[in-house]
This record gives sequence, structure tokens and C-alpha cells, in this order.
Amino acid sequence: VGVGLLWFGKKREKHEKYGRVLVTTGLGWLVLMTYTPVPGWLLGMIELREPAYALSGEMTEGITHIVVLGGGNFASDTLPASARTGGTSLPRIVEGVRLQRLRPGSKLLVSGGAVYGHASDAEVMRDLAVELGVDVADVIVEDQSKDTQEQARLLKEQLGEKPFVLVTS
Repeated sequence: VGVGLLWFGKKREKHEKYGRVLVTTGLGWLVLMTYTPVPGWLLGMIELREPAYALSGEMTEGITHIVVLGGGNFASDTLPASARTGGTSLPRIVEGVRLQRLRPGSKLLVSGGAVYGHASDAEVMRDLAVELGVDVADVIVEDQSKDTQEQARLLKEQLGEKPFVLVTS
């Protein structure tokens, strides 16, 4: 809108003034929201209102699976799994491991395919979960999905109507 007012407001000083204000305000918000502390602070206000999920009580009866959706990884055979687990995958898998430990006997199902041709999110998260002490026999890998919609479809096929805990962001 601001650029339009600048473009079409050349004949009208008032439109040009509004255009400058809108463009400047928009750029200011863009810079502010991409400066890491600001969105982190805003998210923190929301996330800190709720306690960490404790996996206890009536709602958790029958839960046998902790499902972690992938959120990116770094293609490198030389980096350890903790460094290859990138994007939002790292906090997700750490939370998944925490919840799996609270539910002895549960399976950790990691989901996410190889979107850009290198290792799948699921493989990288499995490697990190095993490095963090999860028994490899307790990890199920779904590495065919390319997006969240495919993950939902494949997880539905795999889990059916079984209750599970979903870790995402």
C-alpha cells in the first residue's frame, strides 16, 4: 500500500506522505521482527504460560507412542548428530526423548523425509535419540514424508486410532 501511494501519489503530496509513513513503518516492523531477541521474547511470553507436558494423569492412559515431527537437518557426514539436527528438529527431538523417558516402554516415532536429497529428518533424529540413550529398538523411523500433510497421512496409517503424544512447534 505504501509503495502504491508513493508511486501514484506523486501528484498528490498527501498520498506521498502517507506512502512514506507506511513504507517506513513496514520496514521498521520487518527489521524488528527479524531481530532474534524480539520474536523470541514474544514467543516466550506465550510458551512460558504453560508448564512442560508431564505425561501423567488420565489423559495419558494408553499412550504407547511419542511422535516427533522433523523440522530440518544439515547435510554432513562429518558432524555429530547433535549438530546435524537443525532447524526446529533439535528442540523437538530433545523433548521427544524427555517424554519417552517419562513413559517407560513407549516407542519414539520420528517422522520426516529427505526433503533436499540428503539424510532424512527422521534418520538424523533417530541418531541423536540413540546418542541420548534411547534404545534403538524403541525408535520407529518414518522417513518417506516430505511435508506435514504426508506425515499426518502416514502416521494415521501406522498408528491408526492409538492415542499418542505429538511433539511439534
